[in-house]
Amino acid sequence: MKNKNEAGFSVLEMMVAVAIMSILVSFTVQAFLSGSRIVHANLVSSNIASEIRRGMESMTQELRNSSLARITVIQPGVLQFQTPTNMTQDGVITWSGILQYSLGGINQQLLRTDLATGQTRVYANYVTALTFTVTQNPATIAIVMTAQQQTPERITYSETLRSAVEGYYADIG
Repeated sequence: MKNKNEAGFSVLEMMVAVAIMSILVSFTVQAFLSGSRIVHANLVSSNIASEIRRGMESMTQELRNSSLARITVIQPGVLQFQTPTNMTQDGVITWSGILQYSLGGINQQLLRTDLATGQTRVYANYVTALTFTVTQNPATIAIVMTAQQQTPERITYSETLRSAVEGYYADIG
């Protein structure tokens, strides 16, 4: 027989302690999982924003160096153009071979292909849509590009960036 002065826990006290610990562990795990989802979402969102911005900056920089007469929209998502490679003292410009922007690759990529050499560079990943629209007056190319990526939890994040390239150089030579 147990004496009342003996130290120890009753079964009821142990069950209450285990229940309280279970609740605390559950809240801790939920907080960790929530934080993990937020970190994944921020990484994915930052990644696609960086990809689409890098691709758009590269395209607009090259297209600003071109001339409207040297830019052709083959279809809404394919644009071909030439850039100046040299200019003589007389102002005669030597133009590059045909360059092309399009979607493709293994990971929904914005590709820049030199059609003369067949060399292809990746300008951005996760690009799901690309549209080029040319207007003559004023001379403008409107570019709309959308990138999309999923988190490990299968939440999809999307970013769309729009840009316009205006005021082409005159086509001399």
